Amino acid sequence: MPQWSQHDLHKHMHVYSSDNQDVGHIAEVYEDSFLIHKGFFFPKDRYIPYSAIAAVEGDRVQLLMTAEEAKQKEW
Repeated sequence: MPQWSQHDLHKHMHVYSSDNQDVGHIAEVYEDSFLIHKGFFFPKDRYIPYSAIAAVEGDRVQLLMTAEEAKQKEW
């Protein structure tokens, strides 16, 4: 069971890959996922499911995958 809940996530939190790259920030929070707007790292808006989150600490969301893996995923 994760040590965080949906209520810990909010807009503007920075999202980092497992290889510690800043892949963007949360634009919207949904019931089962969150949205990262397209930008420097992602060529299009990307929905990330909660199952991809390793940890939530302060204003930082850590993913279970590398930046390249996150870029290749199509959820």
